[in-house]
Amino acid sequence: MRNLLVLMWFLGLSACVAGGGQVLSGGTAPKKQAVLQGGMQVVGPPGFCVIRSGIREDETSAFVPLGPCAPLSGRKQARDPRFLLSASIQRVEALATRSQRETASELKVDMMQAALGEGAEILSSHQQGTALIAKTRGPQPVGELTKTQWRALFLHGAFVVALSVSEFAGATGSEGDGEVILLAFLAQMQAGNPKTEMAAAPPGAQTGPATFFRRLLN
Repeated sequence: MRNLLVLMWFLGLSACVAGGGQVLSGGTAPKKQAVLQGGMQVVGPPGFCVIRSGIREDETSAFVPLGPCAPLSGRKQARDPRFLLSASIQRVEALATRSQRETASELKVDMMQAALGEGAEILSSHQQGTALIAKTRGPQPVGELTKTQWRALFLHGAFVVALSVSEFAGATGSEGDGEVILLAFLAQMQAGNPKTEMAAAPPGAQTGPATFFRRLLN
């Protein structure tokens, strides 16, 4: 029950109202969200929906949190949530003029250096298709979440996409469940965003991925 209350606090459900004045209780939470002028679709794995009140977006970046659909839709029999998900997307101007092969090794190095530089410990990492999968442990827990996170990083055109799965402290289940959720999240994101022609980068787009990773991996 504690995890459910924390999630409700995060959503701002004490007033039963999300951002934009839309009532969540008793409604249906969206399963996908278009961001960055429709350039990306955020789609969660089965059972997870978009937390509309937590979306942050500007011309070059977007952050979209996701949680279990049942409590987001106000179902009375909703189980205590175990995981909180997020998608962070950044337009990186330099990627528009470089091939994916040229940037793949740089992305991995940047991610590792950013994590270590900000105090996060990389517990494991491996390649999953075109994505880099990492399990990290931060220096301090965030709220009621544990310090451990599962992360996926991949390129989509001129966008760097970072997915994360965080577990609530005290949640029960198998140790590998976080990575299973992450891989399902990754599959949904890649299926929901087929490759398209890259548009010109808008003013203010970052010129490299390193700064983005330093912000994400802490």
